[in-house]
Amino acid sequence: MFQDEPLVNGMKPDPLPECDDLTLALMFGRCYTDVWLPLEYTGEILLGNDWVGRLGPGHHATPRTVEYNEIKKVMFAKGKIQQITDVSDQYAEERQTLIKAEEEKWKKERKVEERRKQRMLLKRKLVGFFTRKRQPMATHRNDL
Repeated sequence: MFQDEPLVNGMKPDPLPECDDLTLALMFGRCYTDVWLPLEYTGEILLGNDWVGRLGPGHHATPRTVEYNEIKKVMFAKGKIQQITDVSDQYAEERQTLIKAEEEKWKKERKVEERRKQRMLLKRKLVGFFTRKRQPMATHRNDL
């Protein structure tokens, strides 16, 4: 079926992943790696390194630029790199603001969880006091 696959810059396509259904294997098409062909792209790309972690809402798989400690702006003209600039400092203040917001959110969630546990413990003690029976530990938040 795939005997006449086209070569791209002398490279064959990557092998299909092993799976029972050929349709799933071909779902995203054939992939070629290391073909070393320049793209006729003119513009800029932001590249990040040293990922901090998820800071607030974001996309499903692609972290936002601000979530990296080291950020480089690469300028292209007709597929060739023209300039590489370090723009990490421009995002540092926003990153610190997001980190503080995440820490505050975590502290608030922690306080809410601790208050819920204290209320459950108080309720268990009160029920035990009035029924004169020792109350079992709750295993789920809706047990009491």
